[in-house]
Amino acid sequence: MESEKVLFEEAPGEDRTYRNGAMLSAILCLVGSACFLVIAVMAVSEMWGVLSVEYIGIGAAVVGFFLLFAAACAYGAVSVLYSRRQFLRIYRDRIVYRKPFQKNEQVLCLRPDEYKIKLHRSAVIWGNYPSKFVTKLIFWDENGKKLFSYKAPTFHGSPYQSPRRKCEDELLALGCEIIDYGEIIVNK
Repeated sequence: MESEKVLFEEAPGEDRTYRNGAMLSAILCLVGSACFLVIAVMAVSEMWGVLSVEYIGIGAAVVGFFLLFAAACAYGAVSVLYSRRQFLRIYRDRIVYRKPFQKNEQVLCLRPDEYKIKLHRSAVIWGNYPSKFVTKLIFWDENGKKLFSYKAPTFHGSPYQSPRRKCEDELLALGCEIIDYGEIIVNK
């Protein structure tokens, strides 16, 4: 059946290199979280009998600071692990995707002539992906309304003046309009 053939696929959970990088990042974030938690516990135990009433607020702020960093590192670990669940599959008659924290996959019944894709690089501020930069694909309908955006951590453009990669060829072969102001795909 022709409509069941996947025209473009981006699935970090199936990419071994990405999975290994995500596990390493999650482990480092968990170690960081544990370190900040230990520092917070040590600070509380040291301040317990020594701190006078006037300085309780400062002590609480210091402990809160370390607990905040512990929580941020734990969030980073969880979000990196959840990023392995996401995927994007484009068929001839539909788009199927799931973002990292979505429970169920989403299906949009659209043909390639009914949408366009805008590409740009996106920086990762905290967590979500083990790499620092990802490619963001923003899907627009033919009327200019934004359908959804998808951050593709395993889709990397070719280096300058090199042959195109397979994923770039698949994206260009979709038949929809590709808006690429940042020249992520250099050899169009």
